[in-house]
Amino acid sequence: MALQTPVVATDAGGTGELVIDRIHGLIVPVGSESSLVDAISRALSDRPATVMRARAARARVETELSFANRMARVDAICQELFDGRTARFLPRKKTADAT
Repeated sequence: MALQTPVVATDAGGTGELVIDRIHGLIVPVGSESSLVDAISRALSDRPATVMRARAARARVETELSFANRMARVDAICQELFDGRTARFLPRKKTADAT
């Protein structure tokens, strides 16, 4: 994706989270040889669509999947966890009713 290379892959593992079918590449079902052959043929024969998907994949790597964005999401999760944990250990305010 980062090298603007056309992507044809199976939907195994987390591929579908990285490559959105027909946007960033072509995704085929695992074990479907005919689907794989068809997707490779489409990627080779429809150059304008293939170039468009490769460019979209590169743009996604530079934005959504960039190291900075991924670390910002991890930081936000850590901060959320920290805030929740800290709140549990803060002393509770006494009310006028409590003696």
